[in-house]
Amino acid sequence: MKYPDEWQGTIPESLHQVKAGQMQVTVNAFHSLAWVGHFGFPVWKPFEKLQVRDVACGTGENAIVSALVHTGSQYLLADADAESLAQSRLYVEQLGLSNVRFAVDITTNDGEAADETKLADIILCTRPLNQIDDLPTQLKKWTSQLVPGGVIELQCDTEPVSNGIKAARERINHRIETEGQTLVDSVWIELQSAETPGEWTVPYLTALVESAGLKILAFLHPQMYDPRVYLPEAGELLQQRLQGSSLIEQATLAEILAGGIRRHTILCVPLDDKRRMPTLDDADLRSLIPFRSPYAELRRETGQVFFQVERWALPINDAVPMGEVCAPESMAAIYSAIDGKKTFEQLHRRFLPLSWDVFMHFMTLLAENGLLHLHKEEK
Repeated sequence: MKYPDEWQGTIPESLHQVKAGQMQVTVNAFHSLAWVGHFGFPVWKPFEKLQVRDVACGTGENAIVSALVHTGSQYLLADADAESLAQSRLYVEQLGLSNVRFAVDITTNDGEAADETKLADIILCTRPLNQIDDLPTQLKKWTSQLVPGGVIELQCDTEPVSNGIKAARERINHRIETEGQTLVDSVWIELQSAETPGEWTVPYLTALVESAGLKILAFLHPQMYDPRVYLPEAGELLQQRLQGSSLIEQATLAEILAGGIRRHTILCVPLDDKRRMPTLDDADLRSLIPFRSPYAELRRETGQVFFQVERWALPINDAVPMGEVCAPESMAAIYSAIDGKKTFEQLHRRFLPLSWDVFMHFMTLLAENGLLHLHKEEK
């Protein structure tokens, strides 16, 4: 099946202009190497060093736009559908991309063997998992193609919402209406007892990737998997209950409270991987390096600056609100100085006598609203 076939055989003229350096284009989050790197690599990896594989690229539009933007990275594209792969190859030839190669089947050494001997830093699967045959076997094969420290990004469609999710949501509503329990008690009981049978729920995805020797490192976009988003009136109490709960438990609860999530996007690593992404709670906070989100935008009004994330390129349900940070105009200079090289300590020194507390309050607001990402210094 041809997928996604967005260009219908004709490359948009704007992309020829991008190739010629005459304009820029924004990559959707799933195919943005910066986005993947911010959630998957504790130490930032320069694009010039990345080997990227799209193991089910379809007709290739999204991977090709990614390669146009990340010209220093090397891409290897594959797809089980010969017609889709031929269309992708034609696009690449017409654009004259030198950083994209093709493989008929990267797991059997057909295609370009010289490229296939290189393991990938990032493995993408453009096709939703719903379209992949013999998925457990394929996941194991893709895992074997990953370098130590690499990541696999996957997505799946969930509609129609499973009966298990609907039933769990109905049980929560029943408890609230008939038993007089608080919202927090109701949803917490549901979390402990929830059974969400059916494909493509969070529990199903978790079991699927674990059967292939993988675990979920992150859900993208994170705000969508925060239970507090769906119960804002009980945020603080819910936060207390969530302490000590796992990423999967929180994501499962969010899925139930949302009544289902249209598309899951997950970042996976091998089960024995011990990496942990840095946070603002780390003891070595001052030595962490802040990076601006690739989807951050700002606007100015009457001496103030408003920072927010561009929503259109992110896999976010419509019901999820996106925060906005309002700050004095002076803070725009601080944000502009974030270059992915300076640590918090070094950045703060540039703006003395601004106090550390005020500086970090601003940084915390940015991070909580998806405008800032953290990485460790390379040792």
